[in-house]
Amino acid sequence: MTAPVLCEFCNKEIKEREDLTLAAGGFRIKPYHEFCYGKDAKRDNILFMSHPLNGMTGMISYLITFVLTLVFYFTGTFIKYIVFIYFVIETCLRLYAVYFIWKKFSGTRT
Repeated sequence: MTAPVLCEFCNKEIKEREDLTLAAGGFRIKPYHEFCYGKDAKRDNILFMSHPLNGMTGMISYLITFVLTLVFYFTGTFIKYIVFIYFVIETCLRLYAVYFIWKKFSGTRT
């Protein structure tokens, strides 16, 4: 039996995959209820603000990062390495979220 996934904001168990919002902040994956993420995001510092990994906004930010990586790849500046490292970190965070946290909900209805 797997351990329950607890919301970072209210510390209650997240029972369904539809309620789960995964946020990345400070190289750490934080699980939230969908409504708790909005409450917690309001009190975050702008420099250390977490961003959602799943959902529409998470996919849009990932696609923007991918496009910027491709654009800066063809430039001769140093920034292409910084953007590439950020893209690799973002990809690793998403893979971790999918394989290790969402796997806990494999028994629930999707």
